[in-house]
Amino acid sequence: MDIQAQMLERINTHPAALWQDGVLHLKRNEMLLEAGLVHTHIYFVTEGALRIFHQTSAADNTIRFGYKGSLFAALDSFLTGRPSVYSVQAIRKTALRVMAKQDFLDFINGDITNL
Repeated sequence: MDIQAQMLERINTHPAALWQDGVLHLKRNEMLLEAGLVHTHIYFVTEGALRIFHQTSAADNTIRFGYKGSLFAALDSFLTGRPSVYSVQAIRKTALRVMAKQDFLDFINGDITNL
């Protein structure tokens, strides 16, 4: 079992509810996150796909895709607490589980030695 699968297993069986209630649904082309804002959540793609991109006056540069079964975040902002230079958009109908940064950090700090 790979490290992501192990971590997800521990998250899903953790005694505290780490994922927020419900599932976030996005329509095709709907924005999840906008550049210039602080992003404080991590997402698990249960259906669909996302793209993270950086837009300049010259081009729209896709940096990464997130598909079903992957963890996803605007990592620059998630790690630093500063506004992101990236936007995140659904490229097809998408469903996401959502976890707040603090819940994720509490989980990691408590369970990192058990992975």
